[in-house]
Amino acid sequence: MNKFGFIRVAAAVPTVAVADTRTNCQHICSLIESAVDRQVSLLVFPDLCVTGSTCGDLFYQRLVLEEAERAVNDIADFCKGLPVTVVVGAPVSVGGRPVNCSIVINDGQILDSVPKGSSRLFEIDGAVFSFDYHPSSHIVLLPSSDAQDMSSEKRLRRNLLAASSIDACAYVYCNAGSGESTTDCVFSGYSAIMENGVMLAEGSLNSFEPQLTVADVDIQLIETERAADESFEDASEESECISFLNPETDFRKKLIRPEGCYNFDFSDEALDQAALIQSTGLATRMSKINCKKAVIGISGGLDSTLALLCTVRAFDRLGLDRKGIIGITMPGFGTSDRTHGNASALMKKLGISSREIDITAACRLHLNDIGHDGITQDTAYENTQARERTQILMDVANAENAIVVGTGDLSELALGWCTYNGDHMSNYSVNASIPKTLVRAMTSRAAETDFSDKATAKILHEIIATPVSPELKGSGREIEQKTEDVIGPYELHDFFIWNMVGNGFTPEKTLFLAGHEFKGRFTRTEIKKWLGIFTGRFFSQQFKRSCSPDGPKVTPISLSPRTGWNMPSDASANLYKDNIK
Repeated sequence: MNKFGFIRVAAAVPTVAVADTRTNCQHICSLIESAVDRQVSLLVFPDLCVTGSTCGDLFYQRLVLEEAERAVNDIADFCKGLPVTVVVGAPVSVGGRPVNCSIVINDGQILDSVPKGSSRLFEIDGAVFSFDYHPSSHIVLLPSSDAQDMSSEKRLRRNLLAASSIDACAYVYCNAGSGESTTDCVFSGYSAIMENGVMLAEGSLNSFEPQLTVADVDIQLIETERAADESFEDASEESECISFLNPETDFRKKLIRPEGCYNFDFSDEALDQAALIQSTGLATRMSKINCKKAVIGISGGLDSTLALLCTVRAFDRLGLDRKGIIGITMPGFGTSDRTHGNASALMKKLGISSREIDITAACRLHLNDIGHDGITQDTAYENTQARERTQILMDVANAENAIVVGTGDLSELALGWCTYNGDHMSNYSVNASIPKTLVRAMTSRAAETDFSDKATAKILHEIIATPVSPELKGSGREIEQKTEDVIGPYELHDFFIWNMVGNGFTPEKTLFLAGHEFKGRFTRTEIKKWLGIFTGRFFSQQFKRSCSPDGPKVTPISLSPRTGWNMPSDASANLYKDNIK
């Protein structure tokens, strides 16, 4: 297992010849050789693969048991000097009776023979595995010889995925297959590797060919899942564990894991659930405080659009008139015709109350009051506009006895890409735990579902296609200030949020994973540059998150100072910056 916490595991399904241990030994050694070529560190075979699981009364024959023992020793000799731990199934004679055992072999040594149903712990360079669930084991090996029926694999797959999620571990399942006797049943040869409820790899059913199903299990990710679960706290009081080392594996060549496993969930089901949680949070808050109106700033950008859609959903669920939603567009120095037009069109189409308040004159007056020339487009020039807009929203809310619905998202909070006490502030922030990439996906999903009428969907797609911009600089009319040109691509930053903040990975591991996830789209140099930007801003902008408003936890990651993320505002980023290699 390398320093990033991976161990490459595999489930091997050989073609067996029932009771022919010599032939089976050859097939097993051939698959071991293939596994070594693929840098596998832990390899598991089905139950009784040395003899075949369907020997029946032949298991009680002395010759079969003696030849099985000889074959196991031959397999151990074959493994001498190989960088792989192998688990093979064989009958072991105990008092003259055959016992179904899993034989653990490492570097030519038989470490243990584990009877079926027994629990033993083994550790390979920090990765603990066993043959039954145990609080200390990261990986549970399930060598099997289960007969197949028309729905057995479907049930098994569902149950194993659920178990790996509940137990926060990896399961490696490997069933007997081709060559087993079909006198009364068929064996599927099904193999699968799953981790924390995610399928990493699956073999084929009923194949006549030998199979090797390979995946990289992330031990650090498993430990992150367990960190907040008190049921794992007693794991330190453990039974005896057999420990050994395998040579480190080079995972920089190719990481064998499914795409998207280190990112937010963008499935339709997840997007629908996110929208439901979001609107439920706002509807509940309004109901609790007996509020019938909401004020929201509509810029024509992604964030305010999703916040508006959420507000409309909440009002519809509460049976409130949409006219109680007061959408305010506030053009300023850098507002483009495109965003201004989209904001106005969306408010009209959704049937809410709309107002337009031009902030240009007020901002110029304020800049003059503080001795600013009103020309230099510096931080004061930009933030004056953001704070003027927030003041308008808050004051209108006071006048209307309404709640101000915030529009800022998780990506902006992580990067501090918001104006302190400006767009950073609201009465209830519905996008607070939703990253920018998910905001875009949820808006697109809305255009396909509950806002799918042709006119509304057209406006939404136009907004989705608009470059992300605070529109605080420029001469107006055209979008001149593009956020991602300054701070970097949001798809990278959201990936960093998921892995550095959510999974607790080091910057170095996050950089490694991003190189695989975005291969062909961003160079390592580009990723490294933007990761440096992210790390610096994440630390320096914590003070904005320390006083962020209420908002629902929609995704698994929240930066709320109350229930999500607690960090000193003056913590040093030096260790993290130095770790980006």
